[in-house]
Formats: sequence, structure tokens, C-alpha cells
Amino acid sequence: MREPWVDVALARLPETRSCPACAAPLRSSRCDRCLLDLTGPLAFEVAAASNDAADALARRQVALDALRASQPAAAAWAARAAAPGAPPVTPGRR
Repeated sequence: MREPWVDVALARLPETRSCPACAAPLRSSRCDRCLLDLTGPLAFEVAAASNDAADALARRQVALDALRASQPAAAAWAARAAAPGAPPVTPGRR
């Protein structure tokens, strides 16, 4: 079971067609909305850090999935929570 924010972050972090600061679509190397100039070494550092963060988040999810799979009670809870139409499941409750 993956938290919704993980999917959003994995899609957003490496995205290069939108501004990394305000998410506006980019038509050039300068954001029309927030006016951030996305050229030069610092812009490349932001892009590299974004890719590193996405990679780390993906590794975290793989480790979390393996951890959950190794624990039957946690795996059962995740399966119930992820089932279509399932009522909200509160961790720690059965």
C-alpha cells in the first residue's frame, strides 16, 4: 500500500516541464508565474537533488513494502485498506 503523496512526489520531483518551485508549466527556462530563472549551476543542482530525492523515495517504498510483507498483521491491514470500496481502516484497529 502506497500513500498517495508518494505517487505525487515520484511524478513531480523529476518533472522538467514544470517549475520546481511553483509547478507552473514551463515555456522557457524562466518561469512565467514565479519568475524563477532555471539556468546555471544552481538550477542544475535543483534538478539533480530532485532526481536524487525521487530515487531515494522509490528505494524507501521498496524497503517499506518488503518490511510490510514480512509482517503478516501489517500486510493484512494494508490489503484491507487498499481493497476497492473498503471502509477507512485505522492503523492499530482490527
